[in-house]
Amino acid sequence: AVSVRLLEEAAKCDSKQGLAALSDLAGSLKSINIAAIPPSHRLCFWLNTFHALLLHAVAALGRPNSPASTVKMYSRASYLVGPHVLSLAEIEHHVIRLNLSRPKFPRKAGAARFLLSVWKRTNNPAAKVGSLYLPREGPACDFGSHIACPPDRRGNFALNW
Repeated sequence: AVSVRLLEEAAKCDSKQGLAALSDLAGSLKSINIAAIPPSHRLCFWLNTFHALLLHAVAALGRPNSPASTVKMYSRASYLVGPHVLSLAEIEHHVIRLNLSRPKFPRKAGAARFLLSVWKRTNNPAAKVGSLYLPREGPACDFGSHIACPPDRRGNFALNW
């Protein structure tokens, strides 16, 4: 329910007051127990959170104007969700798409190839993502067991369109 309200608020954010209200609502994500969300509902929760963060970042920072500025925004814009600080890149690659195959792009998809070369997806959740590193030890590095989405191709569809 929090992720739905967050996405609705992000979609209508058009002023500094709206941005402040969105930031307050985003703060409520830190009290979420992600492990308590049933696996069948996690994809919806994470897609709503990802898109809300994307809209929040664009409202606060402006629309990126190059592939490099897109990479910078995806690496820096983040929410505190439960005990985890997760950027757009981490939510996309280590939570939503963790168990999915790598997308295929035609040869002429230059920007897509550039982004994939920056965010190489591996089965290791401690892999480098943009300019951030996920922890290599302790419970925070075990994304697969309690916060990642089960494999679902609708995640790729929702992120690509």
